[in-house]
Amino acid sequence: MNAPTLENGFAQLPAGDWLVGQGQPVAYEGMPSWKGIRGWIAPDRFRLRHLVTTEPIWCGVAKRPFLTHLACATLLTVVTEKVLAMPMESRLRGALLKVIPMSFRGALCTTLCQGQWAIMATASRTLRVNLKEGEVLSVTRDAVVAWTTQRPTGFCPKLRLRDILLPKVNRTALFLNFYGPGAVWMEGA
Repeated sequence: MNAPTLENGFAQLPAGDWLVGQGQPVAYEGMPSWKGIRGWIAPDRFRLRHLVTTEPIWCGVAKRPFLTHLACATLLTVVTEKVLAMPMESRLRGALLKVIPMSFRGALCTTLCQGQWAIMATASRTLRVNLKEGEVLSVTRDAVVAWTTQRPTGFCPKLRLRDILLPKVNRTALFLNFYGPGAVWMEGA
């Protein structure tokens, strides 16, 4: 499969079978075919679109102009909201990551990828942090882009029962703890 071309905040994708973020592509040649994401439980169904095209397409997001090409030779988990485009065959499944146990407040919709690549669109540049065995990295919920570590756990420094039952927006800082070995990509928040 041909690799995408990243230039000036746009990704040009050749003809193929793609998963693109909502509102994508911004331009295309020919007549693409739209399909739905199949699966009984697919939380990323409403954030990604399945596109089959025989001509090139161009993808880009004005609010998130920084593009990062992530190769995923092993398992790679990406935040679905930040996916610009990826090959359809690289998607294994979608999942919901609860930052606060037993609460959907602040939950992240994620997509598990394998064997291809993903293009992420972020509001700032991304940074890759490599973790060794036994190392722990805490990253704010909004800054997380992707990871190859085991499933992270949520952490909130001050959380009361009232915060779970009657949540207020941005009342507490939500963090994800990543445990090595692996890599974590993050952006400025």
